[in-house]
Amino acid sequence: MAAGETLASRREFVRHGSLAALAAGWASAASPVDPAKVRNYSSAMRYRRLGNTDLYVSLISMGGLVMVEPVYHYAIERGMNFIDTSPSYRGGLAIQQLGNVLKTKRDKVYVACKYHSYVRFEENLKDLKTDHVDFIVFNHHDRGSAREDDDFEVYEKFRKAGKVRLAALMTHGDVKEVTATGIRKGLYRFIAPSLSQSGLEFLQAEISAAYDKGIGMVAMKALREIADVRLQAAYVKQLAGNPAISSVLLSIGSYESFDTFRKALESPATAAESQALHAHFVSRRASHCVMCDGCKRACPDGVEISTLLRCHDYYYRQKRDLETALAAYRGIPAGKVGSAACRTCWKCEVACPNGIQVVQRIEVARETLARLASA
Repeated sequence: MAAGETLASRREFVRHGSLAALAAGWASAASPVDPAKVRNYSSAMRYRRLGNTDLYVSLISMGGLVMVEPVYHYAIERGMNFIDTSPSYRGGLAIQQLGNVLKTKRDKVYVACKYHSYVRFEENLKDLKTDHVDFIVFNHHDRGSAREDDDFEVYEKFRKAGKVRLAALMTHGDVKEVTATGIRKGLYRFIAPSLSQSGLEFLQAEISAAYDKGIGMVAMKALREIADVRLQAAYVKQLAGNPAISSVLLSIGSYESFDTFRKALESPATAAESQALHAHFVSRRASHCVMCDGCKRACPDGVEISTLLRCHDYYYRQKRDLETALAAYRGIPAGKVGSAACRTCWKCEVACPNGIQVVQRIEVARETLARLASA
């Protein structure tokens, strides 16, 4: 993309609160790649180089909490070649199910697996039925852990043992600072922050910096704020239209959903779709968390606000995954779920860049999850 087009797309992003692709920008982002360079190439899928690596990944990737084995086979057979997993998903069941898929599909996909110190990485490989993964993905959800970590040492240990190829970073807390820190480090070949509509506006500077430095950007939790399937497809179009986005990581549980999102890659968002997305963003801005954790830093009690809201709003309400919602909720330390004192403090709401009614939302989340946990 020419410099002028890049600036134009960035201005458009700032103006609309999304990466609305101009026709020229989308055409540039959709430039064909050499099929010989693409693992599991299919003319029905679009691919993009992952940062400055030699890997070309499908613009739709799959992972997360949803793991329906036949759907993964279906997607891989239609050119999807990038998968993310974690031993923490669904109590370890998701990674084991993916292992069933990889028994016959390992050579067709790039596998990214999250690293957790409480699980031996060799156990992850055993569950995945492979001797290595392409990416070891580190999790950081606050600026302190992102700055003071042993990621490089851990990565080098497994790389030298032939168990991983490259390193990556995932974050859904304190996302602006963690992403910026990850870019500066130079270790991670892709970064996967929460890139919902509000997250895109919030992280625009970091997205541009990653692009300039040749670091892939994988859009995680992209559809967190959108319930309407047509708007979801339109948003996938807009993400695909920006060359800084290497792949859109989706939780897909049906053949129909995969076909909907794959088809969305065939053309840029129309003017009507872009306008509808803009209207959706504006009308709901005051209810959408950008996961900046400004509220948590302002809270004198250190309440885990973003975690609490993610458990309730994303896992429980949107994904309808009570098991994961309760597991994450029970993992919040005692005294960090808020109390009646929140009603007289309000420092979290003062710190929120979107003006979210934080106190009311955490009260609803806390009461709902506490009731469900005791049922």
